[in-house]
Amino acid sequence: MTMRAFRMVMAMMTAGALLSGGSALAGGARALLIGGGEPAGLFLPEAGAVCRTVNKETKKHDLSCLIRTSGGSQDNIAMLRAGETQLAVAQSRMAADAAAGHGVFAAAGAFRDMRALFSLHGEAIVALVNPESGIEDTAGLAGKRVSLGRPGSFQRLMAESFLTSEGVPASELGTVLELDVEHQAEALCTRTVDAAFFSGIHPMREVERAINLCGAIPLIPNEAMLELYLEKNPFYARQDIAAGLYDGMDLPLPTFGPRSLVVARADLPEKDAYAIVKAVFDNLGAFRAMHPLLARLDREQMAGDAAVLARHDGALRYFRENNLP
Repeated sequence: MTMRAFRMVMAMMTAGALLSGGSALAGGARALLIGGGEPAGLFLPEAGAVCRTVNKETKKHDLSCLIRTSGGSQDNIAMLRAGETQLAVAQSRMAADAAAGHGVFAAAGAFRDMRALFSLHGEAIVALVNPESGIEDTAGLAGKRVSLGRPGSFQRLMAESFLTSEGVPASELGTVLELDVEHQAEALCTRTVDAAFFSGIHPMREVERAINLCGAIPLIPNEAMLELYLEKNPFYARQDIAAGLYDGMDLPLPTFGPRSLVVARADLPEKDAYAIVKAVFDNLGAFRAMHPLLARLDREQMAGDAAVLARHDGALRYFRENNLP
């Protein structure tokens, strides 16, 4: 999907959610606000899909959902904390930092009254190597030329997380390059670098380009080390990349990354949290069809990966009734 088409879809979804929400309000339903994101971001269409789904069920639960745009996770969590919204979409690592009062949320302190409802799309890290590099596993990165991405970028954060999960200190790499993700495929295939890290929603165009240009090969993480790392860092979730998603990848590729979460305040009434989760999970087929970001969601993952935070009692009640983790 091109960026122009992507923005058009988001605009239509946002408009649809606002219009259906307005109609429900006219009928006397109780309004809930959800913090979405920027017009060109990923969270806004997900917030729109949640609102559209909730609003289709208004007669059953007397709730109406409206979107509030924002600058992203940090803004959404701040609005939720201030009581300006009742729901928000946030990246799992940012949500975990907010709950604990870490990182950019240190000054505000721990947000102990935030609860998770369910998870949505994930972004996963992949390490690719040039087939002539001689690199056969993660340990083989030692002494090699590796692009980790720009300092402070999401790519860099995830590349460093991958190295940590594999027990490979960045100091053991040969030359570290700081390329933007869109330049990495060419650099990899011209042997400017031996390996590069790509993180995003798969299939990624940049990964496809590297594989098609020079037969770039993904590194397979150590399963035991990956599971241990995720136990220690629950703000990330395991996200296997399906076999066949990329040319030549005949087996699923184990990896990890953050997921987006739908979160709420703890004081959201249990019946309302239950109604929101029920509306989405009982209509999951239609929900998945609303946007490509949602197309591969499954109920078990959505329930289980939300456990990065304490889950809302209303969500837990639905999960227990439906034998979900």
